[in-house]
Amino acid sequence: ITNLQDLERYAPYAIESYFLMVQQKKASLMRELIVDNNALRSYLGIREKRQIRTQLRLMPDTHPIHNDMILQRDTLYLFSFGARSYVTILHDETLHQTFTSLFPWLLQQGEQPMR
Repeated sequence: ITNLQDLERYAPYAIESYFLMVQQKKASLMRELIVDNNALRSYLGIREKRQIRTQLRLMPDTHPIHNDMILQRDTLYLFSFGARSYVTILHDETLHQTFTSLFPWLLQQGEQPMR
């Protein structure tokens, strides 16, 4: 789950790193939930050019989301962007189960990107 405007502003290198990781792993099981704003357009173009095939859904830009969240295996990564960006890494089984339960519901709420 991310807001690309904040990611581009505070950690632009992270987008390129993410694309490289996805291409190397052929990660078709990866799912993305992204805030629909101006930064999304260039991201979609790069995804198409690089033939990135992950499940992608969009969230409206009506609620403030100014961070990035990654759920991987048994770990939850919470990135906070700003003048002092940082990441909180949580290895907690019950917290991981909670977010693993919430994420599919959030994806269902998201909209398919327009082509």
